[in-house]
Amino acid sequence: MNAFEAPKPPKRARPARVTKKQTAKGKNNVQQMGDGNTVNQYQHPPKVVNVMERRAGSVTAEEEYQISEWIAKLADGETKMARKSAFGMWWNRFYKKFKVTKSGDLDSSKMADVKAWYGQRVAIQTRGLKYKTSDLWRNRRYGAIKGKMRAMGIVDDHAYYRDLSGRLKLKKPFSSLTDLTKANLDGVYRKVLEDARKNDPS
Repeated sequence: MNAFEAPKPPKRARPARVTKKQTAKGKNNVQQMGDGNTVNQYQHPPKVVNVMERRAGSVTAEEEYQISEWIAKLADGETKMARKSAFGMWWNRFYKKFKVTKSGDLDSSKMADVKAWYGQRVAIQTRGLKYKTSDLWRNRRYGAIKGKMRAMGIVDDHAYYRDLSGRLKLKKPFSSLTDLTKANLDGVYRKVLEDARKNDPS
């Protein structure tokens, strides 16, 4: 090196290569990525539930539950429709009757009216079921009487009915089983069973 030649600056040492490890994993838009940094994204954002306070004077939770129980019993009392349809029908009737859009809007002071309304509806349903049961009972009696008459070989129904009317001391002879009251029909049924046993003692 020449004495007059300027010394060359020392070479800078290259910094050690730093390897940053990044990973990306997840499903759809749920990812975790970065060097120690985490980003979470929800595929289905959590639902925000707004809890509304009950309006002052409205029914309590217990009263609201009682209303739902009454509606359930009325729905169960419907025999000619599916239970789901019966629920919808009775809730709609309740809303219309008390002019609310949901049971929680009802004033607590109206609970006595709801109870009375429920009692009336149940009474009507019960009477309807009694009529249906009565019809079923009558039809079974008709079938049993006619069956015994056929087994005894009775051809002239009217003559046999006149005979039964006399033996039972009915005020008015009957010409058809459908003309009989429930009590008289039951009496005719028992007499026919007696006649059938006498006709076939075995």
